[in-house]
Amino acid sequence: AQHIPGSLVTLGTTVLASYLICERLPGCDDEIALILSNCYLNIGKEHLQNGNIRASENALNAAIIFCDKTVYTCDDVRRKAGIYLSMIDAFRKKNSATDVIDAFADTTDTDNDYDYLMYLNVLKLIDDQKAEYAAKIFDSVRIKNVLYRMHINARLSSCALNFERARELLLGALDGEDEKPDPILKYRLLCDLEQACKALSDYETAYNASVQKSELYSELTR
Repeated sequence: AQHIPGSLVTLGTTVLASYLICERLPGCDDEIALILSNCYLNIGKEHLQNGNIRASENALNAAIIFCDKTVYTCDDVRRKAGIYLSMIDAFRKKNSATDVIDAFADTTDTDNDYDYLMYLNVLKLIDDQKAEYAAKIFDSVRIKNVLYRMHINARLSSCALNFERARELLLGALDGEDEKPDPILKYRLLCDLEQACKALSDYETAYNASVQKSELYSELTR
């Protein structure tokens, strides 16, 4: 059996298969470079969802490198890899998670990327003090991910000064029985929970959120 590096053992079956394909393909012609760009994009996305920041960054950079080695068009791979790399950069700088995202309302993605990009797009509008417009966009798009929807609704509730509703939604997203947030989303939820609880003078919950947030950030960036 082929040895699998420890950093990859947590990857899903499809992404792990992509890795094995990458390792076994001989040489690097145009067709292979195109395959590799997609494989490394998937590996980078999976690592990011698992909170493996450094491994994700390496894989996403590899995806872009292989885009440059093929004559075939792979603009979609380059675009997505660039978005995720920008998210990592913003996270490391503790900036708003969407400062680097412009607008992706015209995306034609039909998989989980659509949910993620639309989620980022709506958050950016909220960060830009356009909550009313963000709410209209949110109502008109088909974000299926329950945790993304809960987070957006919590942010919109905070904008409307309904901090009790925001706190309820954020705690629900963090403690969800059916689906747990990935580490990056968990960090964002904790940041917003801290602020909502401070507004409610719920300093105990705000403090706990702050401690968890700091510990998680240290863990993700070590």
